Amino acid sequence: MRLAVPITVVPHQHDRTPVTTTLMVAIGVAALTQWVLSARMNENAANWAAQLGYVPAHPTMWAIVTAPLVHANALHLFANLLGLWLFARYVERAWGSLPFAIGGVGAQWLALTVQGQVIHRWMPEALDAPLVGASAWVAFAMGAAGVCCPNAAVQVGCQFRLSLRCLSLAWLIGQGMMGVGQWLGVSRADAAWAHTTAWAAGWAVAWALGWQQAQQQRLRARALAAAQRGAWDEAARWWHAAALATKGSNAAAWLAAAHAWLQAGQPHAAERAVRHAVAAGDWGDTACRQVWAVLHHPHVAALSPSVLLTLAEHLERVRCWDEALHLFESLGGREDFDRAPYALLRAVALYWRMGRIDRAQHALLRFWMHPAHALWRPLADQLAAQYRAERSAIDRLRVK
Repeated sequence: MRLAVPITVVPHQHDRTPVTTTLMVAIGVAALTQWVLSARMNENAANWAAQLGYVPAHPTMWAIVTAPLVHANALHLFANLLGLWLFARYVERAWGSLPFAIGGVGAQWLALTVQGQVIHRWMPEALDAPLVGASAWVAFAMGAAGVCCPNAAVQVGCQFRLSLRCLSLAWLIGQGMMGVGQWLGVSRADAAWAHTTAWAAGWAVAWALGWQQAQQQRLRARALAAAQRGAWDEAARWWHAAALATKGSNAAAWLAAAHAWLQAGQPHAAERAVRHAVAAGDWGDTACRQVWAVLHHPHVAALSPSVLLTLAEHLERVRCWDEALHLFESLGGREDFDRAPYALLRAVALYWRMGRIDRAQHALLRFWMHPAHALWRPLADQLAAQYRAERSAIDRLRVK
C-alpha cells in the first residue's frame, strides 16, 4: 500500500505481516468512511465516544480495547491512522504481531490509567469526558521504534528523510510541555500524560527486548570463542544456553549445540539437541546451513537412525531438500536400520517431486534390491502407480 504523497519509514521491513496494525487501520478506515458519508457526524461521534470511550469517572476494562477504535473527529482519526500505518506497522514487523498486540494493550491500559489519575487530581470537571483515540498505540510504537530501529527514518518523497529517533524525541518534548501546561492549569484539552506514558512504555519494552537480544549475542560470541579454542564441551554448553535464551525460532542454536557435542564426542547430548531443533518448528536459512555441518560430521553415524529419520522428514517439510535427500540416501544404506527401505522410498518421492526422475528411479531400484523391502512393498506399489499415472498424463499432453 502506498499513500498518494509518498511517505514511509525506511529501511523497509517485509519479514512479517503486521496483522494487528492492519486490522486497526481497516477498522479506522471503515469508521472514517462512515463518518464522511454520514450526515450526522457530530452526533455519531458523540454517541460512539460515550459508548466505547474510556470514562475516568467509571472506567471499564473493555473500554481499554474499544477506546482506540473511536475518535473525536475526522482529523483526529486520520492523524492516528497515519501514525499507525507508519510507526506501529514498522515496529510490529520487527517484533511480531503477538508481542506487539500484548505490548500495545498494556501500554493503552497504563496510559489511560495515568491520564485518569491526572484528571482525578487536577481536572475533576473532566471526569465524565470520555478518552478516545489510538494515540497511545502510536506513542507506544514511536517510543519502541526509537530504541529497536535506531537507523529508521521517515521518508517523504524521494529525497527528504527525518530520523525516526529525532522525530520521536521531538514529539516527546512537545507532549512533555503540554503535560506541564496541564499541571499548571494552562492547557486541559490534550491527553499529554497518556501519550507520554505510552511512549515510555514502548521505550521500556524495546529496551528490555534489546537487552535480551544482546544477552543472546553474548552467549553466541562465547560459544564461537570456545569453538575457536577447540573447547567443544564448553562451546556446546554456551550454544545450549543461547538456544534456551532465544525466543521464537532457535533451531540454528540447537543445531550448533549438536555439532559441538559431536565434536566433543557426546552423541547422546547431540541427539537431544537435534530433537530440540526439530521441535523448534520452522527453520530459517541459518538453520539449514547449520544442519549441513551436522550431517557432514564424521561422527554423525553415531546418532540414532530414528532421530536422523525424524530430522530428514522435518528437513523435507521446511524445504531443505538437498539436506533431506542426503539423509534419506544415507539411512537407506544402513544395514542396522529396519526402516532403511522406507527412507529410500522417501528419497524416491522427493526426487520425483523435484523433477529428478533418473535419481528417483535409481533410489527405487535400490529399494527393490534391499533384502527387507517386503514390508514396505505396498507403499512402493502405490508410489509406482502414482508415477505411472503422472507420466501417462504428461505423454497425453505431449501428443496433443
